Amino acid sequence: MPDGVDDLDGEALEIATRYLLDRWTLKQLAGRYHRSPATLHRRLAKWLDDRRFELADTRAAQTHPRVVDIDEHLSDALSDRSDIWRAHVAVIEGAGEAYSEEYLGPDDGVDAQRAFEAHDRLHQALGQAASSYFASRLRRGMTIGVSSGRGVGFLIMGLADLAQERPSLLRGYRSIQIESLCGGARVGAWALPTVRALDADENVFQLSSILGVPRSGVTYMRGWISGEQRHDVGYSDSPDLDMALVGLEVLNTRHQFFLHHDQNVQLGAIAPYIETLKELQADEPALLDSVAGIAHHFFPTGGREYPGSLLRAVEGINKEVLVVPPERIRTADEVIMVAGGAQKLNALVDLLDGRCPSAPVNLENLTLVTDAWTAEQMLGRLG
Repeated sequence: MPDGVDDLDGEALEIATRYLLDRWTLKQLAGRYHRSPATLHRRLAKWLDDRRFELADTRAAQTHPRVVDIDEHLSDALSDRSDIWRAHVAVIEGAGEAYSEEYLGPDDGVDAQRAFEAHDRLHQALGQAASSYFASRLRRGMTIGVSSGRGVGFLIMGLADLAQERPSLLRGYRSIQIESLCGGARVGAWALPTVRALDADENVFQLSSILGVPRSGVTYMRGWISGEQRHDVGYSDSPDLDMALVGLEVLNTRHQFFLHHDQNVQLGAIAPYIETLKELQADEPALLDSVAGIAHHFFPTGGREYPGSLLRAVEGINKEVLVVPPERIRTADEVIMVAGGAQKLNALVDLLDGRCPSAPVNLENLTLVTDAWTAEQMLGRLG
C-alpha cells in the first residue's frame, strides 16, 4: 500500500508515544504495525512536521511527590557529618507543603491539614525509595523487627509493588524470622486513605505475605491477628535482630495523636499523660516537637531543659505502651529509619547530633532514609 494511503494515521498518537516516550525502536514498531522501518520513519517525521502532537510537561502536572533520583553526594555527606552508619537520600519532587511550618497550626486550619496530608504523601514516596534499599539488604535466615507508622507501612507497600514488577527479586526468603516491635494501638496516616492500618502487627503480616514467610516464622505483639499480648517478656532466648524497620514519631498533640488505641488497651492508662502534654504544648508551642518516639518508645528530643511534668508524662507513657525492650532495637545489626519533612526535622537533627540518649537506637547501626530537602536542612544544622 503506498505511503499516505494506509491506515497509520488512525494510530499516529499510539505510534508516536511508543517511539518518543516508551523508546520503542523502528524495528519493534515495524513488527507491531506491519510496515517497514523506513515507512514508519517517514510517517513520524511528517506527523512531527505537521505539529500533530502537543508537547506537555508531565512533571508540572504531577500532583503527588515522586522519587526522581537517589543523591549519593547528600547521602555520603549526611553520614560523614553525623554518627549514623549510612544515609539513603531520595530526591523527591512535588512535596513542597511538607517543607513548610504550617504543620504547627491548629488542626482545624486548612493550611495545617494540607501540610499533614503532604507529610503523608512525602512518606509514601520515601517508602518507595526505602523498599528498594531494604530489598537489597535482605538475606536468608535473618531476623527482622517491624514497627508501626507511615514510613514502615509505605516501605512494605512499596515492596509489594516491587514483588509484582520483579517476582524473582523477593523469592527464597521463607527462612526469615519476622517479629512485631510494638502493639496495642491503631496507627494510620493523617489524611491519605490506605487499604489497611499501619500498625506493627499488620505491617508484619503484609511483609511475611510478600516474602512467603510461614506462620511459624512470624511473631506478633498484639493485634487483629493473634489476639495475644507480649510486653517486655519472652525475648531472652530469641535471636538478636539482624534488622529493624522503624519510623520517627513526633508527638504533636495539636493534631490527632497517630496512635488510635485499640479497644481501650492503652487509652485509659495513658490518657492523663497525653492530657498533660496537650496542656504543656498548648501553653508553649515550642514544645510541639519536644517528644519523639521510635516503635512507640517515646523520649524527649534534644538537650533542652523541659518541665518535670513533661518528663514524667513521657515516662508514664513508656510504662504502659506495648513495646519490645529498647535494647532489642539498639543491638540490631542495622536499623532502617524512614523519616523526613519539616515536622520531623528538629527531632532528626537532635537524634543525629546525639542529643537523644534515651532513644532506642544505636546511631552506629542506623541507616536513615530521607529526602534531599530534609538532608540539606540537617547538614546546615548538625554539629
